[in-house]
Amino acid sequence: MLGIEETVLYRALLALALIYGSVIIAVATDLWAGLKKAKRRGEMRTSYGLRKTTDKLSRYGNLLLSFMPLDIILFVCNLTKLPFATAIIAGYIVFIEIKSVFEKAEDKKKIEAAILMTGKVLKNKGDIEEISNIVTEYIRQKTEANDK
Repeated sequence: MLGIEETVLYRALLALALIYGSVIIAVATDLWAGLKKAKRRGEMRTSYGLRKTTDKLSRYGNLLLSFMPLDIILFVCNLTKLPFATAIIAGYIVFIEIKSVFEKAEDKKKIEAAILMTGKVLKNKGDIEEISNIVTEYIRQKTEANDK
């Protein structure tokens, strides 16, 4: 078949299965860690978070699939016997998921608060007094949080 030994083809398919499996395991680990952190903080776990995980898996799958043609070309041309391009992308995805597992939930909350404050400022961009009140309230809340 195309001058490719069956064992080489099976090895490449096994490598692809391991690559996709590692991404799925990394995303599942991030989901598990996120649910555990949310439970610890007393936050409600909703279907929105689960939909985000499903969307993430879909995007990651599309990314991996987009690199497979390169691996197929390299494989058919006997330039490589394993899907290196897909493996590199999968390694990056797994790195992102591991980083996400170890991120502190408090840091995410701080970022969300800053984004909300920025949105309020932009909403009131013509009202200097209201912007001053928003920023003052934001600073007061950060000070109180640091004092605890």
